Amino acid sequence: MAEQVPGLTTGHRRRTTSLARMVQAIGLAVGGRAGARLAGYLPTQTSRDVILGELRRLPDPPSGKVTVLGIDEFTFRKGATYGTVLIDVETRRPIDLLPDRTADTVASWLTDHPEIRVICRDRCSTFSQAAARAAPDAIQVADRWHLLYSLARAVERTAHQHRVSLRKDAEIDDLDQCQGPSSPASLAALIGPPEPSDPPDGQLLARVRQWHTDIHQLRERGYRGNRVVVTKYIATLPAGTAAPEPRQPIPSPRRITTWIMRRPDTLTDGRRDQLNRILDACPDLDAARDLAHEFSAIARERRGHDLTGWMTRALDQGASPIQGFASFFQNDWAAVVNGLTLHWSSGAVEGRVTRIKLIKRRSYGRASFSLLRTLVLAQPP
Repeated sequence: MAEQVPGLTTGHRRRTTSLARMVQAIGLAVGGRAGARLAGYLPTQTSRDVILGELRRLPDPPSGKVTVLGIDEFTFRKGATYGTVLIDVETRRPIDLLPDRTADTVASWLTDHPEIRVICRDRCSTFSQAAARAAPDAIQVADRWHLLYSLARAVERTAHQHRVSLRKDAEIDDLDQCQGPSSPASLAALIGPPEPSDPPDGQLLARVRQWHTDIHQLRERGYRGNRVVVTKYIATLPAGTAAPEPRQPIPSPRRITTWIMRRPDTLTDGRRDQLNRILDACPDLDAARDLAHEFSAIARERRGHDLTGWMTRALDQGASPIQGFASFFQNDWAAVVNGLTLHWSSGAVEGRVTRIKLIKRRSYGRASFSLLRTLVLAQPP
């Protein structure tokens, strides 16, 4: 029998405690296969199986009592299978991972933790049903970012609905611009026909002099381009082959939505003018812009008590996507008002979901759920 040295060795182990901690740290940082390659550059030699075995020995970190819980889903396989991650919002540390996202599994976990007072979540109905069943006294808080994201999707759908009318309006503007001072027809009118009594050479000379005068008048009107460009353009007029001015493309619905959701003072003058022309041509988008700015201010300033008035205006003035966004509040009214009033949010949960994605990609899908849970819970803050 060998005597154990406290802090140096433990029974039935072939490596010291400090070396085991080193192997566990390597596994937590880069995983098993990459950890075995990394260990070759360190004062230790180990294999992938040894690293994974040391990781499985790690106990669950102590979580203590959790009063503010963050809950969200993550994917094992996108569109097919999902799990649930639970976060202590106050310490921003993961508490547990659940193998699915069903209401029964989440409710069972909540039943074992009656100390929870606040639950931060997205608009997923599964989590709201589980919280209502297992923690009816807890305050449910809908995440503000998800609310703004849903609003942006509604604005984008509104822009999609009116894209045809915006294109027709742009074509009408192009037709009006063809009659402007820079069009071939207007330039030909400025030049005017030669006098019929002039000889051919005199007609050509008079025409060139008139072109010279017109070019200088263009510059006096604000033209800052090169004279050669105007000369080449004028040269195409007798043959009637002057190319029309390129039409400014209509911004995509997503770009229009980005401009609408941003604060007006953050847009450049050109984009602001372009957005104003679009809004003038589409009253529904103009109303969506006003409602989106008002809702953003409510979320930013945490004025949840103003949500009732906003919803009334949205249902009365908004397009059908905006009305659908507003009417859905009725199914989750208390959580939405709390999300627009309290300072709690699901930001810490979203950060942990991003880290789970990193761990999953590093493991290339070969890790089991138990190993994934160990890697998530043992990760440093």
